[in-house]
Amino acid sequence: MAAFDDATRTVDSGEVGIQRASLSPDWWVWGPVGGVIAAIALRAMAARSPLPRPTSFVCQFLETGQAGEVRVAVRRLRSGRRTEALAAEVRQGERTLLVASAWFVEKGLARHRGLSAEGLAMTDRPTGRLLSYDPPWERGLVPYVDREPVGYGSNTYACHVGYSRPIPAPQPGEARAAEGSGPHSSDRSFA
Repeated sequence: MAAFDDATRTVDSGEVGIQRASLSPDWWVWGPVGGVIAAIALRAMAARSPLPRPTSFVCQFLETGQAGEVRVAVRRLRSGRRTEALAAEVRQGERTLLVASAWFVEKGLARHRGLSAEGLAMTDRPTGRLLSYDPPWERGLVPYVDREPVGYGSNTYACHVGYSRPIPAPQPGEARAAEGSGPHSSDRSFA
């Protein structure tokens, strides 16, 4: 697998405001991992900005890409002495995969304006019912798979897991319920 910094590297295309990158199938689920495409956009904006520190980044994923080259068009939205807003559009052929915007600031500006979380200590978490978790199995429920798994590529799948009360085992001498009857039958309603 390609390292993340290699998979998100951008290079100058020779055209003003255009960077090139390559989407590697190493970073794939059912298409390129979104974080890779977002990182490519951010790195292309960072290459264009004279200011070193991104303080915000927002993006929208519009289409799924394919393995191969992408082009990132970066344009300046607003610029000042100490801040700059940029926009990027990641395209593959005629398709726009992602649009993004980011603010960059001069080094030290964010720290002086109170935007930095560097050096802050973690506070004690609040307690109470809101943050407590009562696992279903501690309430006597057992898991079951409600639907067939759905595949999302070669190594990821999802399925719905629910919880229900266990079906009690028949007691000695007790008749077993006929198929299609009982507490889990679809022909009975629960009140």
